Amino acid sequence: MSETLALRDNPATDVQQFEHRKSQALLDLTKARQSIPVEAFDADIEDLLKQLRLALDDNMSLLSRHLSAVGEITDMLAEVILEQDSDGTYQQIVPEPVND
Repeated sequence: MSETLALRDNPATDVQQFEHRKSQALLDLTKARQSIPVEAFDADIEDLLKQLRLALDDNMSLLSRHLSAVGEITDMLAEVILEQDSDGTYQQIVPEPVND
C-alpha cells in the first residue's frame, strides 16, 4: 500500500490524500464482491484477498501507532499549557480595591 510506504518513509505524511482512495477502493471491492457468486471464488482469489488483508492489517497497525503518538504529543502540550497557566502567567489581573 502506498500509504504505508509513505508513512514509513516520512512519518509526517499527510494521510488525508489516501483517505478518499481507500474509501473508493472499499466501495468498489464491496460492489465487486456482491456481483461475484461464491462458487467463482478460487484459490487465486482467496490468496489475493489474504494478501490484501495482511496489507490492510499492516496499514492499520502503522496508523494506530501514529494516532497514539499524536495522542501522546497532545497530552504533553496540554500538560505544558496547564503548568504555564498555574504559574499565574495567564491569570486575569484583579484590580486593587480603591480605599477612600
